[in-house]
Amino acid sequence: MTKFINRVLNILRGKSNLMLEKLEKPEEQLFVFIDDLNTQMVGLRKAVAAAMADEKRLKMQMDDLDANAQQWERKAIMALKSRR
Repeated sequence: MTKFINRVLNILRGKSNLMLEKLEKPEEQLFVFIDDLNTQMVGLRKAVAAAMADEKRLKMQMDDLDANAQQWERKAIMALKSRR
């Protein structure tokens, strides 16, 4: 009995898949795919812009820290020279 039920279920699955495939239009699927790609592109552009802003901010921070380190180095050298 279960073999019969399994066969009937397989036939129904096959028929339902065929019906769904007939209902789907390739043009609509393509438009949905393109829309998804465009949405992803917008997100990627935002991520790249944020990364570029972070890079600029970090470079400015690094330059400030480097200038600060040079200033402290000069002060340390002057302090060592004044002790002689």
